[in-house]
Amino acid sequence: MTAVDGDPLEERARAAADLLEAGRVDEAMTSYGHLVSDMTRMLGPTHVRTVESRLGLGRACLAAEDHERAVVLFESVASYKESGLGAGHPEAIEVRRLIAESLAASGRTSEATESLAVTTRVAAQHLGTDHEVTTTLRTRLADLQSAG
Repeated sequence: MTAVDGDPLEERARAAADLLEAGRVDEAMTSYGHLVSDMTRMLGPTHVRTVESRLGLGRACLAAEDHERAVVLFESVASYKESGLGAGHPEAIEVRRLIAESLAASGRTSEATESLAVTTRVAAQHLGTDHEVTTTLRTRLADLQSAG
């Protein structure tokens, strides 16, 4: 998110991110939860800042091992990113990677593998087969395939 001096919502978003970075996952989830609620009410559900806060909440849920909630949040963020930026945009690809990671962490290896395979194909098509993102995804996909 772009910092806006004196913006209380931005200050709250930074504070929630700091909590998550410090490993204070439960507090981060609570902070992000309230922030998403307030931003949705004040800015609307598809406002870029609301979506970015939803992404932060998803990351906090993933860190807290609340994988199902993380998947739901990441899916909603992916939908927004893909409609606004395109499926091949690096931000959309990153959210799709987070979905696959959440699925894998919850033991849904088959779904994670399929999700990551699709994401890897999109990255190769839009970013190129030798792009750093594509090669990282391909390596992670191979890891999932060997674990599954």
